[in-house]
Amino acid sequence: MTLDDEAATGGIGPPPLLVRAEGPVGDHELAVRPLEAHPGELLLGFAAPPTWTILGVVVEGWAASVDTRPGGLAGCRPSLAPDRRRVRTTHLVASDGTEAGVVSVVGDEPVVVGAAEGLVPDVLRRCFGLATPTPEVSVAAHFSVHWLAQVRHHLLVQHGRATWGALQRLHPAVQLLQTDPKHRHADLSSAAQALHTVCPWDKLRWLVIERSWLGTGVDPTVAAWMDEGAFARHVLTSQPSVGDVATEVMPMLSPSLARRVRAALRSWEVLPAARQAGDAA
Repeated sequence: MTLDDEAATGGIGPPPLLVRAEGPVGDHELAVRPLEAHPGELLLGFAAPPTWTILGVVVEGWAASVDTRPGGLAGCRPSLAPDRRRVRTTHLVASDGTEAGVVSVVGDEPVVVGAAEGLVPDVLRRCFGLATPTPEVSVAAHFSVHWLAQVRHHLLVQHGRATWGALQRLHPAVQLLQTDPKHRHADLSSAAQALHTVCPWDKLRWLVIERSWLGTGVDPTVAAWMDEGAFARHVLTSQPSVGDVATEVMPMLSPSLARRVRAALRSWEVLPAARQAGDAA
């Protein structure tokens, strides 16, 4: 019986399974145990013992065609789509970096896959101290969400009253420059671009480790266990997207302020030009 077959015996919605192998190649001792929570959270910070040679998980979820989801890419979760189907994913990582997996969608034949990208593959790699893929999304996305959250709070406290100067001062880049008389009056766009350059994902990770930046929600010891790619993807999936927060904030702003905020986000390439974010361009 394969791991996929064993997981299938649990029916729809069984708990995730943790798989580990110990011993030399060709003579593995395999163990499987159910997990009480998502492996992407349970395995954070875990270091596999030296005798472990393979670590993996079997998880279930929903799959749906993107085109049929309400709103397309920005629509509902796959679990709410009319054409949703159960999907079971098995992903295994060896201590030497070899990876393999199987994706089984109900009604289709299982598909064997290789290396994957995501929170679970990241965590499995880091359990063996292996490197994860470099992040494809700029750190600008994190700082932009942080800024928009501060803007939303400011508008709620001030009952919708705001000036462009006040909104600029809420961005972490401008706040950092407030302590430097030479750059105290730097404009938001250039200040943020400078922050994105001098503080990429790995620098931000080290700031979290040193407890100098608390805005990611990542524990410093977990940040030290991660590498740049794992850290970036964990932070991005733990926070709302720039587009979602912008859609909430834009109607709270006057048309002129909304245009300025949207222009800033687009200059940092975190908001697509086609996205209207709740207000006319």
